[in-house]
Amino acid sequence: MPKDSSPCDYGLEALDEIMSSIDDGKVLVIFAGYNEAMQHVISSNEGFNKRVTKLFKFEDLSCEELANVLHIKMKNQTKDNLLHGFKLHSSCSVDAIAKLIERVTAEKQRMKTNGGLVDIT
Repeated sequence: MPKDSSPCDYGLEALDEIMSSIDDGKVLVIFAGYNEAMQHVISSNEGFNKRVTKLFKFEDLSCEELANVLHIKMKNQTKDNLLHGFKLHSSCSVDAIAKLIERVTAEKQRMKTNGGLVDIT
């Protein structure tokens, strides 16, 4: 790395390279990330904003949706999963888990981790 550059310079260089690929018209590029961080990336270069033509924003999962995700993951465990063989007790309904998530986590925590809150892999 040149003496007067920073690690962030490589990110801008990468965006320039991606933009040139987008200009060729033969590449589909999908960027994914948290809304605030993605807005920062898109606004970092004037031309980039013109090339990114579709934005999809997904709302954070609700406590009930997080509980559903956990139920699905527990039912569909693979043998390489650390929790393989473990099962939810019958009292662990989606509603009970949703209430537990809401009670023991802060909204800010749920917003920050979203689906990672119930990641069991």
